[in-house]
Amino acid sequence: MTASEYRYMRAIAKFADGGKAAKMTDVAADLGFARASVYKKFCLLEQQGLIRKRDDKSVVLTEEGARQYARQTEVCKVCAQMLSKYTGMQESLLMHDAVAMAGALSHRCCSALLKDRQ
Repeated sequence: MTASEYRYMRAIAKFADGGKAAKMTDVAADLGFARASVYKKFCLLEQQGLIRKRDDKSVVLTEEGARQYARQTEVCKVCAQMLSKYTGMQESLLMHDAVAMAGALSHRCCSALLKDRQ
């Protein structure tokens, strides 16, 4: 999962955690992106089976989307821990870099990182 896909899915999941489905305008405001950009990404995520558009035009993570999002969140945490170990910085300050780092890793590498956590 790319860093961009993860950021979109994190925004969608954040609204779901608040008890509501994410609307395009909510995600655009949360990420600071234009609505047109969000629409394009929503279409791609829907084609991949990671999100589902509802009748009210809001979106929710699919079961597969939630599974992949949770997995990528764990990869990001491992990356933040590794970066913290080598930089001496707090993990919470390294999450942006960890998301970018995790987004660049292959599926095989992510699986190896998570091997001991499962």
